[in-house]
Amino acid sequence: MTTSDKVVELKGLLVKDTEADWVSNLWTKWDNQRAGKVEEWLEAEKYIFATDTTTTTNNKLPWTHKTTTPKLTQIRDNLHANYLSSLFPNDKWLTWIAYTKDAAKKSKAETIRSYMENKTREGKFRNTVSHLLYDYIDKGNAFTMPTFETRYKDGPLGQRVTDFVGPKAIRIDPNDIVFSAHAADFESASKVVRSRKSLGELKKLIQTHTGFEDWETYLEKRTSLHNAALSYSAADWTKASMYEVDGLAPYKNTTAAM
Repeated sequence: MTTSDKVVELKGLLVKDTEADWVSNLWTKWDNQRAGKVEEWLEAEKYIFATDTTTTTNNKLPWTHKTTTPKLTQIRDNLHANYLSSLFPNDKWLTWIAYTKDAAKKSKAETIRSYMENKTREGKFRNTVSHLLYDYIDKGNAFTMPTFETRYKDGPLGQRVTDFVGPKAIRIDPNDIVFSAHAADFESASKVVRSRKSLGELKKLIQTHTGFEDWETYLEKRTSLHNAALSYSAADWTKASMYEVDGLAPYKNTTAAM
């Protein structure tokens, strides 16, 4: 019989990610600072989409009826329609403003305008702006960020065909972004943007977007830690904690081989 000296320390599997730690702390700090504003957003949303007074703060009033007139909803829709028609009065809403003589050349201006018209149309820029307008009306702020996307589709023969390649505007939900309120302006402020995605969505993001190639390493690390943690039961983790409570060294698993 031979004995192996391989040691497994359960808590050693959970390696602290310092970058994720301070980003999480910043999110918590700045999110708590805007808690009052989030409550105001929630109250306004309840009034906008109310079907009766029981879902609003008016449920405490001593009225015998619960009917509500969606006046705020009407104002919201009118504002949205007016803003959208002003920003996109027709299909030729995009203009090119040159700051140099070379950029003002007709051929160059037409090339740039045609390129951007195609990318904004194929990238659904109008739909993104529509969502941003609702954010501005409902919450007083709208947030977006640029990305460069490569999108594919299946061809008639099953081959992979490029469907879209180019810049695209991405809407950020106001609930998913926090930033330092002490900065001189928004541009120079530190920001944290939250996004929830499945593993499949992350893998697709790596394949279809530029700038995310390094994420493959993080996904592999996450999968390795997750699989290692799953190999132990709840009883193993409890036992490891009890060893330390008893004043003993961390729980070690010594295996024997025949």
